[in-house]
Amino acid sequence: MQQNRNVLITFLGNNKYLNCRYRFPDKTSAVVRFVQEAICENLCANWSAHDCIYIFMTEGERGSRVTNWEGANYKDDPADQEGLRAKLQKLNLGCQVVDKTIPEGFTDKDNQLIFSNIYDVLTNNDHVHLDITNAFRSIPMFGSVLVNYASFLLNDVVIESVMYGAFEALGSAFAIQQQYPNPADRIAPILYLTEMVRLQEWTIAANDFIYHGNTRQLAKLSERQGFGNLSAILSNIGGAFSTVRGSELENARLFSDLVAELKNIENRVESEAMKRVLGKLQQELGKFTRPDVVNGFYAAEWCLNHNLIQQGITLLQETIISYICTQTGYNKQVFKDNRKLIADAMNCKNMPEKYWRNVDHAIIKIIQTHPSFIGLEPAYNALKDYRNDINHAGTEKNARRYRSFETKLRHSLSLVKAFLQIE
Repeated sequence: MQQNRNVLITFLGNNKYLNCRYRFPDKTSAVVRFVQEAICENLCANWSAHDCIYIFMTEGERGSRVTNWEGANYKDDPADQEGLRAKLQKLNLGCQVVDKTIPEGFTDKDNQLIFSNIYDVLTNNDHVHLDITNAFRSIPMFGSVLVNYASFLLNDVVIESVMYGAFEALGSAFAIQQQYPNPADRIAPILYLTEMVRLQEWTIAANDFIYHGNTRQLAKLSERQGFGNLSAILSNIGGAFSTVRGSELENARLFSDLVAELKNIENRVESEAMKRVLGKLQQELGKFTRPDVVNGFYAAEWCLNHNLIQQGITLLQETIISYICTQTGYNKQVFKDNRKLIADAMNCKNMPEKYWRNVDHAIIKIIQTHPSFIGLEPAYNALKDYRNDINHAGTEKNARRYRSFETKLRHSLSLVKAFLQIE
């Protein structure tokens, strides 16, 4: 298994930087010229040779490689002429420090190249910290896109933090020098923008669940965020749909557990934006939370809406049998004596009685006269050949085109909903 790697991605501008101190949540740095000094000392002190700091800089006479990496901006400073490269060497970090060249970013082509250069340093399982203090104006947006892009193309890439050293919070460079002549008094906060990244991740994962029926991304994110119980519930729901666990979907326990856990998390988080995402999830799942055989029809509709067509056909037919069992007084959990009896009545419906085999004719006729049977039989039998076709992978003669399955499922579901008068 590939080892997780800690990665810091940071950008070096070409401005001449003033000495100051940077305030982290738990400490304040010594006086430094470059924000990278403070971040690396605070974040990377215990990193190993497997970990890496990538510093992106521009070339040219006025590029940041010359001005700030090598220190040309400070050649007239009698007290300190060192650039960032020399400063980092003095920290004696155990990890790798790699300088990378990027274009200035004045054209769309440049911006695409910058993005590719940043992405190319990442690999599977990286735990990434992003410093955008000295980045170009477009880089913060790159960071946002990078989160989704890397998560899609790479396995288990995690954005651990996004940092911004807000030196300008102290005022203009001239005002700072006048008001704080002693650099030790210039204390700039390190702002963490990580929660915005987290919100974006949750929004995308929640959207994937609600609109595409995929629980994996949301379950994986929940586990990573420390919500293990939520992750387990989501995985169980995803498994129940993919393997057509009709009884579990009908009794609604999975969904009531999910809504309860979402409420629990909503009460624990402070972000109002995050609360809205959690509230949206609860709203979408609300109709599943009462134990009822009708949940099987809702589940079939969920499958239809999320392109789980084979599961939807199976669920709709089996829920029809369950519903008729409950209406006719038969125990829907008993296959041989009850569920099979309803299925036999369905199969006999459009068949002359003389061809009925191995069934009790009197009971079949009684079932076929029940209103629930009369109302739901057309939807059930319309799917019979389609279910057989899809379960045999279209290998039999006269196999249907794939689009016809969705159309037929939608039609049968509309018949059920109209008969039962459910939304």
